[in-house]
Amino acid sequence: MPTRRDIDTRLLIGAAVFGIGWGLSGYCPGPAFASISGITWPLVALLLSMVVGWWLARRI
Repeated sequence: MPTRRDIDTRLLIGAAVFGIGWGLSGYCPGPAFASISGITWPLVALLLSMVVGWWLARRI
């Protein structure tokens, strides 16, 4: 279990990006991957941007 309880800038920015992405796409990341069987262009755009975001986050 996590032991940190402080709220820092990284947490706030991450939460904001998550919320904005969810609001724009209508998908939370988990259900987005679960929805792959009914693939649509907005879902493809969301999944690609999530993968690129993960890649960028590991590089920065």
